[in-house]
Amino acid sequence: MPRGSGEIPKGLTKDWRKLAEAMRDAGWTFDHGAKHVKAYASDGRTRATLSCTPSDVAAWRNARGGFRRWCRENAIDPGI
Repeated sequence: MPRGSGEIPKGLTKDWRKLAEAMRDAGWTFDHGAKHVKAYASDGRTRATLSCTPSDVAAWRNARGGFRRWCRENAIDPGI
């Protein structure tokens, strides 16, 4: 059973929103917390955390890399 909602929560910056849109297009769902958005893959076991208040560009690169790896493992075009 999928967790979260297919709607991307508000409060993400431009780069994080673009990543979340690519995740949503790949079937991920989202839950909004106080300062983070939790993303859940359609496989039911993969998760990611997206920051609403990013202070380090490396966090975005790491999240994008994790999403790209997941896409590669599942033969999906990441689109980002």
